[in-house]
Amino acid sequence: MADYVTEINSLAEFSDEVKAGHLKSLEGVTSGAVNAKDLDYISSAGLRVMLMMYKALNGNLKMEQADPAVKEILAMTGFEEFLL
Repeated sequence: MADYVTEINSLAEFSDEVKAGHLKSLEGVTSGAVNAKDLDYISSAGLRVMLMMYKALNGNLKMEQADPAVKEILAMTGFEEFLL
């Protein structure tokens, strides 16, 4: 059984799974981390996906290497307390 999310092939694929109510790409996964080193902005849609992943992993999701601008967005939206 996997215990770490290493890659989700397509954000659109993940979004389709969420809409269908079945997160096939997270089956058997118990925790995860998102490497945000190349991310300089996160939109409300991105925050929604992060929240869906967080819930699907029962709160066992972290964001690593976030840029200061992304950290600021996470802080303003309240996501900082559970993602960082």
